[in-house]
Amino acid sequence: MPKLDLDAIERTDRTGYPQPYAAAMGKRLYRKLAGPAGLADFGVSHVLLQPGGISSQRHWHEGEDEFLVMLEGEAVLVEDEGETMLRPGDCAAFPKGVANGHHLVNRSARDCVFVCVGKPAVTDCHYPDIDMHLDAVTGRFTHKDGSAYVAAASPLSSASPAASASTSASASASTTRASASTEGASSAAAGDSSSAAGAISPGSALGS
Repeated sequence: MPKLDLDAIERTDRTGYPQPYAAAMGKRLYRKLAGPAGLADFGVSHVLLQPGGISSQRHWHEGEDEFLVMLEGEAVLVEDEGETMLRPGDCAAFPKGVANGHHLVNRSARDCVFVCVGKPAVTDCHYPDIDMHLDAVTGRFTHKDGSAYVAAASPLSSASPAASASTSASASASTTRASASTEGASSAAAGDSSSAAGAISPGSALGS
């Protein structure tokens, strides 16, 4: 049936970011809905952002559109032009190729929930505030000068806020690739490497 049972879909805090940038993603939990729903043309992430959490590192995609709908709570959309409060029912769109880094920050005292829509990232993703770049050719996160990270965090996976705060062992950057999906939401808003499959984590929408 069209209605999805969210409780039956894995919720994770996984990220493809290398350290130290992975550490900031522990308060973002998301479910990738496209696969369980049988969708193939685009990805969807259902994202829960705990107080103090960010949807992704601030980012923008060269070739992937992102779209976000706030469902519960509130979060601040941070972009080059400034800050905008998003509340239930508010929508935000991030056209591909627009060099305007964006992410959500939960500065409130309660969780917020949003959905982000996008597609798997197949073009470069830019992170204006930090020394990180997603190279579309290799599918790896690198320094902005193209050099590899010495070590990167292994993906985290949890079903509870407490578990999501834990960190994982390091793995060689030569084997670290951007995680596919969302991260996006990030994206949704979730900006890892995957699109909203993205938070603005995963997916392009998450910027993973």
